[in-house]
Amino acid sequence: MVEILLTKMNPKSCVLNERAKVTAVQITGYDIAAALSFGQLSKPAYYFARAKYCDDIQAAKKLEEHLIEFIHCEIVVNNWSLGEGSIIGITELLIEEGVYGVRCKKCKGNGNIYIKHNQLSSVEDCTRCSGSGFGAFSQRERARTANIPLTTWNRHWERNFQYLLGYIEELNSQLIRHMSKQFEFLN
Repeated sequence: MVEILLTKMNPKSCVLNERAKVTAVQITGYDIAAALSFGQLSKPAYYFARAKYCDDIQAAKKLEEHLIEFIHCEIVVNNWSLGEGSIIGITELLIEEGVYGVRCKKCKGNGNIYIKHNQLSSVEDCTRCSGSGFGAFSQRERARTANIPLTTWNRHWERNFQYLLGYIEELNSQLIRHMSKQFEFLN
């Protein structure tokens, strides 16, 4: 349930209860920030949450700095070879795909596609993104953004990038656990 609640958060206001017609809880970006401040949420997870759910540009920059440091550490630990331009490109990919999400190209981020049958038209969930509105970059786009040749990307970096995306997923898991504790009263 907390994942559903997090998707409804934005800095203006949001409805936290799924049964909004019965009772609605309105919160602001300040409320979200306050909930993030309580407890033991790690700094990277805090920056992730502020960037993703509060549209906080400062937090996005802090997250970017943290991810660059994280990638540098992983390069040393895993004996990867990667230039500075590629590190920045991979960081950009992590933020675009892991934090903000990439709009599905088929439905243009809407989640729905309109199908015309003779004179009638209907709305269906997009088959490419399963109605979420989000997709991923192609391997070619990823390689171009990371400044890595496509063959090198396919041989080595696609696997490494998935590993790095796992770190972003861990930050999201930390956030969900934290917010579950903060919003226990809603269950």
